[in-house]
Amino acid sequence: MDLIVEIRHLDRRITKAAADIETALSASGSTLTELCGIGTLTAAKVLAWVGLVQRFRSAAAFASYNGTAPLETSSGDVIRHRLSRAGAASSTAAYTPWRSPRSRATPPGGRTT
Repeated sequence: MDLIVEIRHLDRRITKAAADIETALSASGSTLTELCGIGTLTAAKVLAWVGLVQRFRSAAAFASYNGTAPLETSSGDVIRHRLSRAGAASSTAAYTPWRSPRSRATPPGGRTT
């Protein structure tokens, strides 16, 4: 019985926290949730990490900050780009699935590129 009471209490807290997050997100005026795949919680995480986006001098500066700016890793005639391993990797974890531990697993068929 104690566990059931505790679960119900936690469920009410989760519901209230979700409503509070949604209210705060609405009050911020953010349009992040209009992007495909960005829900309320992810948008709140991004806003909490980034803060005011106006503090970045350009879109490139923001991409560099969050680790999504491509870096040229060319050699000779071959031109390649990769993502920086520096930057705020924990902030990109909220919205970049390729940084998840699951993405490091060997794909079906055993091929790695």
